[in-house]
Amino acid sequence: MDDPDFRVLFEASPEPTLALRPDSPRFTIAAVSDDYARATMTRRDRILGRGLFDVFPDNPDDPRADGVRNLRASLDRVLATGAPDVMAVQKHDVQRPPEQGGGFEPRWWSPVNSPAFGADGRIAYLLHRVEDVTDVVRLTQRGAEQPRVATRSEEYWHGLFEQVSEGIVIVDPDHGCIEANEAACALLGRRRDQLVGSGFDALLAPGHHQREAFEACRSAADRAVHRHPWTLLRGDGGVVAVDASVRRLSDDRCLVLLHDATERRQRERLAQQAADELERRVVERTEQLRRLAAELEAAEIGERRQLARDLHDDLGQTLAAARIRLDALCRDAQPEVRAAAAEIAAIVSEANRATRSLAAQLAPAVLYELGLAAALEWLAEEVEAQFGLVVTITDDGAPKPLSTEARSIVYRAVRELLINVAKHAAVRSAAVRLERHGAELRVRVDDAGVGFLPMPAGSARRGLGLASVRERLAFIGGRFEIRSVPGDGTEALLHVPLLGMAPACAPMAHDQGSTA
Repeated sequence: MDDPDFRVLFEASPEPTLALRPDSPRFTIAAVSDDYARATMTRRDRILGRGLFDVFPDNPDDPRADGVRNLRASLDRVLATGAPDVMAVQKHDVQRPPEQGGGFEPRWWSPVNSPAFGADGRIAYLLHRVEDVTDVVRLTQRGAEQPRVATRSEEYWHGLFEQVSEGIVIVDPDHGCIEANEAACALLGRRRDQLVGSGFDALLAPGHHQREAFEACRSAADRAVHRHPWTLLRGDGGVVAVDASVRRLSDDRCLVLLHDATERRQRERLAQQAADELERRVVERTEQLRRLAAELEAAEIGERRQLARDLHDDLGQTLAAARIRLDALCRDAQPEVRAAAAEIAAIVSEANRATRSLAAQLAPAVLYELGLAAALEWLAEEVEAQFGLVVTITDDGAPKPLSTEARSIVYRAVRELLINVAKHAAVRSAAVRLERHGAELRVRVDDAGVGFLPMPAGSARRGLGLASVRERLAFIGGRFEIRSVPGDGTEALLHVPLLGMAPACAPMAHDQGSTA
């Protein structure tokens, strides 16, 4: 079976509808139904691809024209909220074609603007549906503000009143319903004789301050249209969701337009359910990723400690044995042998020192035995010996319980930052401060060097070091900030949740007695 041609179906829709692109403020016309073209005296081939308000501008001869402003505001609300927007009845004159004499013809419309979402969850189009209520508005105004002067006009008015698809109820100053059309009767599941003469308040479902809202509309000093999402009581005992537009007329009666919002609210509920489910899945997947990251970090720490032990126990002992053998050669009677042995002994001693230093940097025993602060003191000595950078370590002395993974990540982050300072800051000193702030540890690394222009998160321009710091802190629920000004130094700040206060989705092995 062939797929349906949705453009043909849209153009043949029995409701006057435009499909607009969400390119505010232009709102390009993407599709036009036949009924819309007929209602607005336009042709599809003349308006497709043009901006909505280029085709339908305000009447320049009407100084009070506000149709463009109101419609643009409604479309922008739909873009901002992702929800349909039911507009009050709008006066928006349309241009007559040249063959019909040109100029503008007064028109009143009842518009509803709705979003159409694409596969990516974003708004792909805006659907602008209208109903021409010009005759109803004119006759309603005449009926509300002028005496009824002729039986023929009365019959004509009632004919149009009944043909409108929106429910219309006219309420007197005492809240009594004095008129209702067939659409209102069908929407409320009541006969006309059950509606006319009854109190409009009795139609409002309890709760949500609906009665207070209606009273505020009825007693408002202005003649503005007030819109409300109401729930009304049906005659069969059920309820119906409506979008109500209420306007106080000049004789203190109220004109109430009712649009059935059942489908819209159902779509909103389904959309909210989908959003909640998506959020649940995101949280679940984030929990899985953090758990995996914690396991990987723990495995890496284990590998580093094993490698450090191998370097210390195997290679270190081999070099030490070689040094002992060389000591014997250094006492040889022949000067040439002693000189060569001494030179080799110096090389072996340097290799042994470098091996021990590498093993300590891979997994410093002091980090796991004495804590983070002591490990950073040792790191400061290593950085000064290797790079000539004097590092001051200060600690506020408050308890800072950290997991094994957190201590390792913070230590390696500070090491990465200090090496960056030594290599790039063109400065001889730096400072590291450890402070407890509530449920988190803050580690601040400062220098007064040349600084740089920080790149956005994720940028590769400054290498993988800072990106790695940011990512590893995220594994344990931490954050990384860096502030730098060229010529005015750099400040890096690590935020690390303390043990027992980290996100529950990242279980981590730890030493109960460990502190910073």
